[in-house]
Amino acid sequence: RRSKLHDMRHKNMTAFKAGRNENLTVMTVRSVKYTDGAMLKKLLALAQETSPDSRAALMQKTAEVFLQGVGTHTPAELALFSDILLHLVDQTEETARARLSQTLAGCPQTPSPLALRLAADVLVVAKPMLERSKALTATDIVSLARKLDDGHLQVLAGRRDLPSRAADALVRRGSGKV
Repeated sequence: RRSKLHDMRHKNMTAFKAGRNENLTVMTVRSVKYTDGAMLKKLLALAQETSPDSRAALMQKTAEVFLQGVGTHTPAELALFSDILLHLVDQTEETARARLSQTLAGCPQTPSPLALRLAADVLVVAKPMLERSKALTATDIVSLARKLDDGHLQVLAGRRDLPSRAADALVRRGSGKV
């Protein structure tokens, strides 16, 4: 049984991927309480551009709007922010993804799929999430410890709140440096 939220997310992401950005417009208009008119205009303009620089700027600005409204987003808005940012992550270069990871690592409300995607990215992107993201649950951390490469495991080993099950996985999988 598919939920209304699932249907809405699917419709919105299909439109976004097809270049019809009404989902961003709706999300942005609903989120206007978190930002000013200039930001709204910038987001709408960036949503129409497809260059790598525009995609990176759109991703960062969308993350800023998300952070401004933390604690007030509806479940549908959280899902939409997650879907849009995940889609943009796949369209941006490493430096932009690293900046996004740094921006969101300190936010415990970062959507789990986004936190996991950034934590499993190349090391420069993953490092902030692996070191300090509270959006990653103990189960997420254990799962990451079981599948990431040694460089990622070294960063994960330095995490202050490392669950014991993850520490066990690090000992089993990691090199002597871990």
